Amino acid sequence: MRVKAVAGVAVLGLTLAGCTGGSPAASSESSAASSSSTPPASVTPATDAQPVLVEAPFEGTTITLTVHPVEVRDGAAALTVDYEQADGDNTMLGAVLAGDHLFDLGATDLRLVDPREMTVSEVATRSDGSYAGTAASELWLKPDEPVTSRSFHAAPTGHTVDVFVPFLGYVRDVPVVQGGAGFDAAVEELGAPPAATPVDLRSYTLAFDDSSSAEVIGEQVTVTLTADVLFASSSAELTAEAAAVVDDTAAEIKARAVDGTVTVVGHTDDVDTEEFNQTLSLQRAQAVAARLEAALGGTSIAAEGRGESEPLVAGTSDEARAANRRVEITYQGTAAPDPVAVSAAQAPAATGPVVGGDGLLEYADYDTSDRRFSLAVADVERRGRLLVGTFELTMTAGSGTGLELMGKGVTDAGRRGFSLTDSIAGVMGVSLLTSDATVYPLDYDTPLPDADTPARNVLGDELINMGMGDPGQSVHVTVAWPDTGADAVTIDIPGRGRFEDVPVTE
Repeated sequence: MRVKAVAGVAVLGLTLAGCTGGSPAASSESSAASSSSTPPASVTPATDAQPVLVEAPFEGTTITLTVHPVEVRDGAAALTVDYEQADGDNTMLGAVLAGDHLFDLGATDLRLVDPREMTVSEVATRSDGSYAGTAASELWLKPDEPVTSRSFHAAPTGHTVDVFVPFLGYVRDVPVVQGGAGFDAAVEELGAPPAATPVDLRSYTLAFDDSSSAEVIGEQVTVTLTADVLFASSSAELTAEAAAVVDDTAAEIKARAVDGTVTVVGHTDDVDTEEFNQTLSLQRAQAVAARLEAALGGTSIAAEGRGESEPLVAGTSDEARAANRRVEITYQGTAAPDPVAVSAAQAPAATGPVVGGDGLLEYADYDTSDRRFSLAVADVERRGRLLVGTFELTMTAGSGTGLELMGKGVTDAGRRGFSLTDSIAGVMGVSLLTSDATVYPLDYDTPLPDADTPARNVLGDELINMGMGDPGQSVHVTVAWPDTGADAVTIDIPGRGRFEDVPVTE
């Protein structure tokens, strides 16, 4: 089997009342955002730009969003959105805009997305962990009584930015302008903006046979080769098949790397002693590094062994141990339009019906037999270096709001770096299938107060638990992937089914 690890991915690679909304009491906090996040001096004056209007279905009615130009000042951005519905019951908008922030209702999960720089900016947080966004108590939406959310984010670098609104959709090309009355209103409501910086989006692709994967964050590319493909058990000698695998990787590095430094790190499972595993991991890394060096010539290659100290997947199952036996090759690389780790394996069979791009997938709720849904692809659009998918999810039978999983979100979650405390619902498992690999939704890290490791979040609707209370009611669901460069895509949703030949719009 030949495994080609493609080095450059088009990186950029969805509480109950009264919790942590913005408060004027926070005005003593100063904004320390980096001035490098401030748009160019030629940014449009606030008076010269127009808001963007979109409509979205929600709980049997239509909500109209007016997304005002994003106003920037001193490295901070103020996002202002008006919401209006013509009829229907009152909407607890604070729960809608919180997304999967179950204990922080309010305008806490809106995100600014830069599809060219492949970055995302969440609602900024204060030193006490609270969000600089409108409080839930201010976000009860009643027919013909518009409400407004305000939130602070890191300033975008371009003249437009996209805005992700939980459950209500992905808003494109919102103007970025100089701070004016809207920024002042946000300061009056929320206090001074906390420091914030955009974070890079991460792409992750996995070969169909699990033999290799590729992860890209910014320009850092990490290709992971399963040790079982490279070595016999307890051996550090490359097999003949492994030599071809490493040579393919070297060819990609030669084509994509932007500097001459490559790091190779060996890992083992927890079988045998720590001393044995440490030695074996280093010897395996050195074997791969030697082969790469011979193929690349003149490239600086560092080899390390970390034994069993950094498991990729927790547990002692055969599957977990196999994933933990690996060699990681990391370098700085340019983006490529094909984010794929390639093998000769065939795509897995669909776990549900297979329909065309204009078809419907119909299924029962995961926990209640009388709740049924239909799912349609509304659009897959190319936005800069990402693809944005919009689905329409409709309740067709049953009643009551509950947790609805579009797919089995835990699919490959462990090896992708998600912990049990990260969201495992929503669009996490909604993937694209290329000819060689599974392309997962883009994700990113969010630092947590008083935590050593950040939370890992998907760029999309992470928790789909509202918007459909009765048959016939629909909600929009959003997910973003790295751009595969294809004119049509196959969307796989584990446990639900598969959409084939979905056209990509520009």
